[in-house]
Amino acid sequence: MKEFVKQNTLFLSVAVIVLAVMIAALCIVPKAELHLVLNARHTPFLDTFFHYYTLFVQWPVYVLMLLPLLFRRPVWTAMFAVAEGLSALIVQALKHLLNMPRPKTFFESLAEVQPDLFAAWQNTLVDGIHLHSWHSFPSGHTATFFVFFSLCAFLYAEKRLPCCQWFGLICFLLALLGGYSRIYLSQHFLLDVTVGMAEAILVSVFVFCLSKRLLRFPRGRRGISEAV
Repeated sequence: MKEFVKQNTLFLSVAVIVLAVMIAALCIVPKAELHLVLNARHTPFLDTFFHYYTLFVQWPVYVLMLLPLLFRRPVWTAMFAVAEGLSALIVQALKHLLNMPRPKTFFESLAEVQPDLFAAWQNTLVDGIHLHSWHSFPSGHTATFFVFFSLCAFLYAEKRLPCCQWFGLICFLLALLGGYSRIYLSQHFLLDVTVGMAEAILVSVFVFCLSKRLLRFPRGRRGISEAV
């Protein structure tokens, strides 16, 4: 575990800092106001970008998970599949158990009592986006983003290639961008994204470390990167 933390110090450190900032924001700023603050800046470019970027985890990510098979790395594909499957089970269980309202339902309930907040929320909506009403907590898209990019970072670090720490940071930022897309498109609140992110990283660390331990790579090899 010490070796894993050392190899992924930058990724894990930034994740802890970002999670701490998110939790602080959730504790300080009311739910509606926080969502509007995070969703305040819209441009035609960002509307289009986030509209399509959030779709990355609906099928392209699963195609990419199969690519290691072409390079004789079935362990990689199996690891992605197990981590994504376990994360999805946890997320869906929480979604259906708690059945929390999404921004659409939440802000529509404020239309009569706080019309200013409702009007402000309507101004943030992106054309062409179908808004869901329930099963908001946690964000499944965010979890899928973070499982995929977390494992990409961990596997690259395992190969001990140059700049692996910076590659891990790039992976984290790409996943975070996916999480933010759910807020930008008003499909989720920051709380949903925060929990989806934390759950996905924990699942990814668990699956990666367990896989490495079970496979028991001998010294002198490059671990999971050489497994077939």
